[in-house]
Amino acid sequence: MVNISTETPDETRTRLVRVIRESRLTVYDGAYFFDEFPLEAFPDRADPNALALVRDDAVWSQLVEHRGSIPNDRSVELLAHSRNV
Repeated sequence: MVNISTETPDETRTRLVRVIRESRLTVYDGAYFFDEFPLEAFPDRADPNALALVRDDAVWSQLVEHRGSIPNDRSVELLAHSRNV
């Protein structure tokens, strides 16, 4: 179940600044994209190497390394990282 926040904008900013301050940034070589698939496909499609895996009431979305061609789908987001950034 999702909790809807009743934070004020200032409380949200304070919380997010704290989270960012306590976070650690890891830069990975390569490119990553969000691969989405239906809930019932989870056993066959979930990648144990995914950097993140989340779901809503319709689909799973996993952040996985790009290998080969990227599906021609508007829901796919490509994230390219560079050590020069």
